[in-house]
Parts: sequence; structure tokens; C-alpha cells
Amino acid sequence: MHATYRRSLRSVTRQRPPSWRQRPQVVTLEVLAARFGSEVAWIVAEVPDDKRLTKEMRKAQQISQAPRKSAAAKMVKLADQISSLRAVWNMSAGQAASRRGCGA
Repeated sequence: MHATYRRSLRSVTRQRPPSWRQRPQVVTLEVLAARFGSEVAWIVAEVPDDKRLTKEMRKAQQISQAPRKSAAAKMVKLADQISSLRAVWNMSAGQAASRRGCGA
């Protein structure tokens, strides 16, 4: 997948309205395919994160399914992890503690 598509997809998935945490917006694979092409939609379909599962269950599922993912899907997942780590790194200590549910 081209780097431009990855950056565009990343920006679409990260640009959410302030109320996103209360009311998640659903973007269908058809919408992604229309905007970015079927290749991008297939890759997004490969890296779901079912928020109905517990964090532990999601992690176990990701680990068990990782060997079967395409190289592109692995890159998207890795880019997401790097982005999350950068966000935490750039937070103040109080913000990070709050995000983890701990007192500062």
C-alpha cells in the first residue's frame, strides 16, 4: 500500500468530533472503498478491534491472529501502535495517569 494512502487513512480514522467517545461514528468498508479504494478497505477489514471484548481478550485475539495477517495489515497495526506510544509519550504525567485510570 502506498504511504500516501496510509497517511490519508490514518488521518480519517484520527479526525473525530469531540463527542466521538460518547457516540462513535461507524465508517463502513464500502465508504472506505469509495474514498480510498478496495485495497485499503481490505486492509482495514483485516485489523478490526472489537471493543465489545475485554482488553485482555482483544490482545489475546490480536496475538493469535497476527501470523495470518498480510504484510500491509501488519504495517497498519504497527503504525497504530507507534502512534499510540507517541501520544502517551507526549502527554503530561497527569494526563497519562488519568488515561490509565490512576490517580496522578
